[in-house]
Amino acid sequence: MKKIIFFVVVILTITAVGQAWVLWSQKSITPENTTTPIREIKEIIPTSAQTSYIPGSILSQSANDKEGRTVIYKNDLYLYPKTGGTYNTSVTPRRLIHMIGSFVGWEEVIGSKDRYLLSTDSLNKEKLPKIRVAFEDSKLFHGGSANTVFGVKNLTTGKVETKNRMLVKNIRAEKLDEILKLGDVVITYALFDEPKPKVQNLVYDEQGQLLASWLIIRRKDGLNS
Repeated sequence: MKKIIFFVVVILTITAVGQAWVLWSQKSITPENTTTPIREIKEIIPTSAQTSYIPGSILSQSANDKEGRTVIYKNDLYLYPKTGGTYNTSVTPRRLIHMIGSFVGWEEVIGSKDRYLLSTDSLNKEKLPKIRVAFEDSKLFHGGSANTVFGVKNLTTGKVETKNRMLVKNIRAEKLDEILKLGDVVITYALFDEPKPKVQNLVYDEQGQLLASWLIIRRKDGLNS
């Protein structure tokens, strides 16, 4: 009889320990106990309708693109979906925040090293406004303190990466031609005037063209591509 009681106690103890371990394991993997928000997890988990690194359905990508240069995707929870302009509609008139388009080429700015970046909204077959990229210090770009910053949208992590806020003007011409090619998706942020208490306005050059505070390209592995 004592042996039977002992055996039952051992079984109950093992069962209790097992249940406690399961409960602890479940708690340890809940969102509250992870450093990655639920939204980020959803963004980077692929589905059968996409490549291994793009969330949401792919709207466009060149057949020979293995780096993610030309990817246009449809996922409004993921930064920079689709193409075209994004505007601040809480003010009148509305103000452009950034544009997403396919790179068409450069246009020289007379009397300056700066260049206009030309792009198209390839989904809607429309030209996007040209935007001036800083290739030298000037009063236009807040005396050089707001020169165009170069960034890379990492399509795997969803983050925009930049190395020590690298400036476009510091990239060698031949390297820039390698980095940014015809058809590559490019995101440009419009430059605002220096911060004021209540109002910020877009900055334009003498020709009435926008200035770029950021120029962002896309790569599957970000800066490591």
